[in-house]
Amino acid sequence: MKAEKIIITGGATRIGASIAKSLAGYDVQITLHYNKSVKEVKKLKRELEDYGSKVFIIKADLSIVSQTKRIIPFAYKMMKGLDCLINNASIFEKDDLINFNEKSFNKHMNVNLQAPAILTQNFKRFLKSKKGNTIDESTRPPQDFMSGMLLGPFFMFRKKILQETGKFDEQFYSGNDYDLAMRLVRNGNYHCLNEILGYYLNEGKGLSTKSQSLQPLERTAIELRYNLPILDTSLIKKASESYDIDNLYFDSKKTPLDTIAKHFDQ
Repeated sequence: MKAEKIIITGGATRIGASIAKSLAGYDVQITLHYNKSVKEVKKLKRELEDYGSKVFIIKADLSIVSQTKRIIPFAYKMMKGLDCLINNASIFEKDDLINFNEKSFNKHMNVNLQAPAILTQNFKRFLKSKKGNTIDESTRPPQDFMSGMLLGPFFMFRKKILQETGKFDEQFYSGNDYDLAMRLVRNGNYHCLNEILGYYLNEGKGLSTKSQSLQPLERTAIELRYNLPILDTSLIKKASESYDIDNLYFDSKKTPLDTIAKHFDQ
């Protein structure tokens, strides 16, 4: 079914904004939820209205239940109905087993788990038709293993292919999906899809384009590994010293790259 009355949580920036842009049109109404990105959501609202959409915005902190519960009734009232909920908002603040605390744990659970559940429940209550769409992008990490399948930002493929390509290289913190992607495309047939995530990354707003991120260094190491064009030659020396270009690491064990993909251009 075609969605014409859409709610997008975390819709002001990044992936949420790209989703909104891809769905906007003259017969589409969109309610954008945001928390802190006031300037961004107002700018996006104007842009979507130029595409022909009617756009409504609502501020809510998804870690607070009372604010979360306001979103669906507001959207229903403004759009006079609902047919699609996109749970896009999420937080992933860096912590680990040693330094996490009760406050950060509860915040993650409230935003990433409780809020989508409450929103989906309320969406169902307000949905007049039995037909509707709920899309949950909020809790999908880069290494999202599913039963028989692996779903990432670029690829969906059968799990057995990992036996041929190897899994995520443990050397990389945020570039492991990119490294795996290079092995995937050289070990089978694939199809390119013009999806919103590709649009988001190619806008230059992804982490790999930000100089203060770890990703540029990891990206350079991967470019060296697979003989790709080097985007930032100033990082070559450091990348070569920081990463083992010729070997992969799975479950703390070293595996030579050429034993997995012998037909790589070395």
